[in-house]
Amino acid sequence: PSIPNNFDSFAGYAGSLFASGEYDEEDKEADLVYEQVEMAIDGRRKKWREQKMREEITKLREKRPTIQQQFQDLKHQLSSVSREEWEAIPEA
Repeated sequence: PSIPNNFDSFAGYAGSLFASGEYDEEDKEADLVYEQVEMAIDGRRKKWREQKMREEITKLREKRPTIQQQFQDLKHQLSSVSREEWEAIPEA
Protein backbone atom coordinates (compact mmCIF):
# COMPACT_ATOMS: atom_id res chain seq x y z
CA PRO A 1 0.00 0.00 0.00
CA SER A 2 1.10 3.49 -0.77
CA ILE A 3 1.71 5.83 2.18
CA PRO A 4 0.15 9.24 1.58
CA ASN A 5 2.61 12.10 1.45
CA ASN A 6 1.57 14.61 4.12
CA PHE A 7 4.54 16.92 3.56
CA ASP A 8 3.91 20.62 3.10
CA SER A 9 6.94 22.77 2.19
CA PHE A 10 5.77 25.52 4.56
CA ALA A 11 4.49 23.58 7.60
CA GLY A 12 6.40 20.29 7.29
CA TYR A 13 4.67 16.97 7.85
CA ALA A 14 1.02 16.96 8.88
CA GLY A 15 0.11 14.19 11.25
CA SER A 16 2.27 11.36 12.49
CA LEU A 17 4.81 9.73 10.20
CA PHE A 18 4.49 6.48 12.11
CA ALA A 19 0.73 6.32 12.60
CA SER A 20 0.52 3.03 10.71
CA GLY A 21 3.02 1.29 13.06
CA GLU A 22 2.21 -0.47 16.30
CA TYR A 23 3.03 1.03 19.69
CA ASP A 24 4.83 -1.76 21.53
CA GLU A 25 6.69 -2.25 24.82
CA GLU A 26 9.94 -0.94 23.33
CA ASP A 27 8.17 2.29 22.36
CA LYS A 28 6.72 2.61 25.87
CA GLU A 29 10.17 2.13 27.38
CA ALA A 30 11.69 4.71 25.03
CA ASP A 31 8.94 7.20 25.88
CA LEU A 32 9.56 6.63 29.60
CA VAL A 33 13.31 7.22 29.20
CA TYR A 34 12.72 10.40 27.17
CA GLU A 35 10.23 11.64 29.78
CA GLN A 36 12.77 11.05 32.57
CA VAL A 37 15.45 12.91 30.61
CA GLU A 38 13.07 15.80 29.99
CA MET A 39 12.23 15.97 33.70
CA ALA A 40 15.92 16.02 34.65
CA ILE A 41 16.69 18.77 32.14
CA ASP A 42 13.66 20.77 33.30
CA GLY A 43 14.84 20.39 36.92
CA ARG A 44 18.18 21.92 36.00
CA ARG A 45 16.49 24.71 34.12
CA LYS A 46 14.16 25.35 37.04
CA LYS A 47 17.09 25.71 39.46
CA TRP A 48 18.79 28.09 37.06
CA ARG A 49 15.60 30.13 36.52
CA GLU A 50 14.99 30.40 40.27
CA GLN A 51 18.59 31.48 40.93
CA LYS A 52 18.38 34.05 38.14
CA MET A 53 15.07 35.37 39.55
CA ARG A 54 16.56 35.70 43.05
CA GLU A 55 19.50 37.66 41.62
CA GLU A 56 17.16 39.97 39.69
CA ILE A 57 15.02 40.58 42.78
CA THR A 58 18.15 41.40 44.81
CA LYS A 59 19.29 43.89 42.16
CA LEU A 60 15.81 45.43 42.03
CA ARG A 61 15.68 45.77 45.83
CA GLU A 62 19.03 47.58 45.76
CA LYS A 63 17.70 50.07 43.19
CA ARG A 64 14.17 50.38 44.57
CA PRO A 65 13.90 49.23 48.20
CA THR A 66 10.53 48.26 49.60
CA ILE A 67 8.66 50.67 51.86
CA GLN A 68 9.53 48.46 54.82
CA GLN A 69 13.23 48.69 53.95
CA GLN A 70 12.99 52.45 53.45
CA PHE A 71 11.56 53.01 56.93
CA GLN A 72 13.56 50.34 58.72
CA ASP A 73 16.07 52.79 60.19
CA LEU A 74 13.27 55.12 61.34
CA LYS A 75 11.44 52.25 63.00
CA HIS A 76 14.64 51.33 64.80
CA GLN A 77 15.02 54.92 66.02
CA LEU A 78 11.49 54.81 67.49
CA SER A 79 12.75 52.42 70.15
CA SER A 80 14.67 55.29 71.73
CA VAL A 81 11.67 57.66 71.92
CA SER A 82 10.49 58.25 75.47
CA ARG A 83 6.85 57.98 76.49
CA GLU A 84 6.64 61.76 76.95
CA GLU A 85 8.06 62.41 73.48
CA TRP A 86 5.63 59.87 72.01
CA GLU A 87 2.62 61.48 73.66
CA ALA A 88 3.80 64.93 72.51
CA ILE A 89 3.49 63.89 68.85
CA PRO A 90 0.50 65.79 67.37
CA GLU A 91 -2.44 63.90 65.92
CA ALA A 92 -2.61 63.86 62.15
